[in-house]
Amino acid sequence: MTDTTVVLEDCLERLKRGDLGARNELIERASRRLFALARRMLRDSPRISRWEEAEDLLQGSAVRLHLALADVVPPTVEEFLKFAAAQMRRELTDMARHYHGPQGIGANHATPAPGSLAENATQHYEVPDSGCSPMKLVIWTEFHSSIEKLPDVERRVFDLLWYHELTQSEAAKILDVSERQVRRHWQSARLNLKKLIGDSWDVN
Repeated sequence: MTDTTVVLEDCLERLKRGDLGARNELIERASRRLFALARRMLRDSPRISRWEEAEDLLQGSAVRLHLALADVVPPTVEEFLKFAAAQMRRELTDMARHYHGPQGIGANHATPAPGSLAENATQHYEVPDSGCSPMKLVIWTEFHSSIEKLPDVERRVFDLLWYHELTQSEAAKILDVSERQVRRHWQSARLNLKKLIGDSWDVN
């Protein structure tokens, strides 16, 4: 498999030279992970899948990324991934707030009946489990907000491993630290998130 860092570095260099195709590649790579997270949210909350599909959320984020990259080219891979993760958080938080709570749209509609088209529509949303994902819509907003409260180095590691689903080796290369340091910050970030959110968040 092609090293993520090498691919992104190539895209950024091409974008600096005015290659607009490179910008599209960067957006597509970031959007794929966002789409997977959106699918996960819809799968965990099947009652809302009838009213907003992951494609809707994906489009909003892609537009934001496109406009931002039209004005500024991130100088490094880390800066691009940091920016992309922030966009993911914003889009996912907006979606969670839209449906969360007694006034949310999803709360005022019935859950699709077993075997219905709406219920079946969520069955193919299979996303690899990161081992550290919120399982209920009610905690998504708090989850994303809490990440912003993490110490900078922990948030950077969390962005790379969870939002972008990079390997610890890739994250270490991007951050220019050892894999041991990445593992330590990853563990610390998850423990801190559990303290911030409580037992509703599974850090194991």
